[in-house]
Amino acid sequence: MSKRQVIKEKPIIKGKQVTSRGEEDYIKAIYKLSDEAEGERVTNHQLAVYFAHTAQTVNEMVRKLEKKEMLVYQPYKGSVLTTLGMEEAVRLIRAHRIWETFLTDKLGYAWEEVHEEAEMLEHLTSTKLADKLYAFLGAPEVCPHGNYIPALSDLKRDDLDTCGRLKLSKAKKGKQYCLKSVVDDKALLVYLNSLNIYIDLCFKIIERDLVSDIVTLTYDGRNTPLSGAVAQKLFVCEVYDAEDNA
Repeated sequence: MSKRQVIKEKPIIKGKQVTSRGEEDYIKAIYKLSDEAEGERVTNHQLAVYFAHTAQTVNEMVRKLEKKEMLVYQPYKGSVLTTLGMEEAVRLIRAHRIWETFLTDKLGYAWEEVHEEAEMLEHLTSTKLADKLYAFLGAPEVCPHGNYIPALSDLKRDDLDTCGRLKLSKAKKGKQYCLKSVVDDKALLVYLNSLNIYIDLCFKIIERDLVSDIVTLTYDGRNTPLSGAVAQKLFVCEVYDAEDNA
């Protein structure tokens, strides 16, 4: 579990809310990058690489968000979201995943097709609309990629994507697992489609080659090798036989 830093900011000054999509994108990026780094601050260089932006553009956006009390920036160390910034990140993630679920369940989109559409829709979605859409869908727990749909009250919950799950790259040979979530990356999802790998697929790990960084799964009568880079993006839960619990 990550130990995400959350800074308690001064009382919120009216009128300092996020107003642009660019600002919202930066807040989500800082949330994501911090989570991947187990709660560490996110540097301006990381943001420049993530967005392919110039150092000047990143500096300007970070300063703007700090003025709006969405983050606290420390020179040479980077940024951490305030409570207000965390609230905004969770709101955006919630809307994004609700729209992804709607697009797959109600409109027949494939799981690799929904990210771009949801990315646009999340910025236009009020809390009221998100709540109504969520209720209409039957209060789903996860999006099509198996990632949790957080409640707004999940502000301090660590690892909204992977809570209680294990990276496939850390799974053990000879054990059985079920795939519970994947990183929302289009190229990865298309690749998984070609291998007939999907959420809730159960499999056994029959080989781990530490030299080549390959993990081999067996399922549906086939053996499938996966690279370490792919295994890092898949999250699983171990499956126990009844005799294991006896």
